[in-house]
Formats: sequence, C-alpha cells, structure tokens
Amino acid sequence: MARMLGLMIAWAGAVFWAVGLTRLQPLTEPVGEEVASNNTYWARDLRWMAIVAVAVAFVVAARSSAAGLGRVRAWCLAAGFAVAVAADLVCDRLDVTATIPFTVGAVVVVTAGWLALTRSGPARSARAADPDGARNPAAGPTRAVVLAAAVAAAAMPLAAAIESPTDTEASLDPAAIGVGVLLAVAWLYAMLAATPSRPRTVLAIAMAVVAVVTVVLLRQIAPGTRFGPMSAAGAVMLTLTAPVDWDRREAWWRYPVVLFSALVGYPFTVMLTVLLGMMLPVPAIMTELAGSPPVNGADTDTLYALTGVLTGLVAAWIMRRSRPGQSLDSIPEARAAEPR
Repeated sequence: MARMLGLMIAWAGAVFWAVGLTRLQPLTEPVGEEVASNNTYWARDLRWMAIVAVAVAFVVAARSSAAGLGRVRAWCLAAGFAVAVAADLVCDRLDVTATIPFTVGAVVVVTAGWLALTRSGPARSARAADPDGARNPAAGPTRAVVLAAAVAAAAMPLAAAIESPTDTEASLDPAAIGVGVLLAVAWLYAMLAATPSRPRTVLAIAMAVVAVVTVVLLRQIAPGTRFGPMSAAGAVMLTLTAPVDWDRREAWWRYPVVLFSALVGYPFTVMLTVLLGMMLPVPAIMTELAGSPPVNGADTDTLYALTGVLTGLVAAWIMRRSRPGQSLDSIPEARAAEPR
C-alpha cells in the first residue's frame, strides 16, 4: 500500500508536469510588446516543484526497496532529476502543446523508472546500504528519507504562495493548490516511511489536515502579503519534520526551540537563496535555455523551485547536525575509528 501511494504521487507529478508544460506555460509567455516581469514564469516553477514531488517519492521508494538506496542509486536519482529538468527546458524551448501524448509519455517514463528502482536487488540489502540506521532500527530514519521530507516541507509553502504579475489568471490558484497538495502528500509519504514503528492512522490524518489546510489558507491571503504567512507555514512544516530524526525518548519541550529556530531560519534561508540567485543568475540562465524572453531589468527572475530545494537541504543538514541524544558512541564511524 505504501509503495502504491508513492507511485500515485509520481504519476500525479508526471501528469501535472505535462499539463503545466503544454497548457499553462503558453499562458505565461509574453506576446507582442509585453515583457517578462516578476513571477511571469510561475508555470515553470510549479512544473519543477512537481518534479521535486516525484523525486521525493522516488527517494523514499528506493530506500524502502530490497536493494536499499546506496550510492549508485542515489547518483541515479540525482541524474534522473537533472535529466527531467533538462527535458523540461528542451520541451519548453520547442513550445510543445500536445497534452495527451506528453502526459502518456511522462507517465510511462515515470512508471518504467519506478519499476527499475524498486525491483528487488540480489546483491545489496537495505541494511547494508544504510549504515546509519538500518543496522539498528531504533536508531531512527535514514538521512535520505529525512532529507526528502525536509525538501517537500520547505517547497510546499512556496508552491502554495506563488504569485504572478497580474494574479488574475484563472488557472493560477488551482495549479498552485494542486502542486502544494502534491508536495504535502509527498511530505506525508516520507514522514510515514521515516516513522514505521509509530501509530500511523492518527499521525497521518493529523499531518494531512495540517498540510492541506495550510495550502488552502495561503491561497486566500491577498497577493503581495503572503511572505509572512508563507514563512510561518514553512516553519511549522519543518518543525513537524524535525522530530522524525529524534530518539522517541526525547522530551517534547524541544518543540518550541525548534519552532523558534524555524521561524527565524526559514525566511532567512529563503531570502538568502533568492539573493544568491540574483548574484549567480541561475534563473535567468534557465529562462534563456528555455527560449523564453528575459525578465526586464527592473525586476528579478526568481526560481522558487530551486529556493525550496536548497532551503530543504539546509534544513535537513541542520536537523542532522543538531539531533538530540546523539553521542559519539552512537555514531558507527566514530566507533570504527576508536583504537582497539
């Protein structure tokens, strides 16, 4: 059942990518004397966030398979993500509009990749592939699953709060809600995979309600005033994600500390990645590679999908470094380095 949920997330991401590419992207392209401005290419951001949701599902499924994640599979997943982004740029440059063929093709490719990734591996087991947690199930979830959950948690508010230059597009709200919910489900999938020994039903219902309500409420806030609520939503999502990497015996009083850190750290990291994007014009390069008109000099070309991924990676790194109850004796590498 859990694996089927992951495959459904991957299918949904593939369908949205194809629809976003062939139906939504043409709506955002400037025509005539129009010029691109802030958030003109919101459809590209949402497509790439859908790819992020697919990647999260693949990471969790690979970790749960008999072969485990391992370095080879991790590199294959990273390469697959890069290929998906490159394919998006190429198709965007070609201005494709064939919705049904691209939808079917995307679903077929995702299904083939899923079957190849989750097939039973004869040589390596999940235990051998993950020395941090698989040798001792009580030690907690693996780094890959926590990382996937953190990335989905960080990207979800950005997808739900995305804006456009006019904010009058009929498809903007449904598309933002759809991708936000997709990332919320991917986050839930990763969270449940990371907590197999805890009660699932109540936990899943509570987390699903929080995530979906957060997405819907963010769309009700007036455009231009969403950064504060978005930051609060990201802080809450990361606060719910952090305890996955804790020992279950840890005191719950740590929650306020984590929430305060996330309230400060999430908006700071988001702004930092946006500034880095301005200094290192990666979004502008992607816009050029896609064959789209550049954003005018008075505005900024921002890629919120990249911001969400980088913010999630930073959050996951901080979670792992600050995990409570982790002594030197509990780290396999430290034990191996001890003199005999």
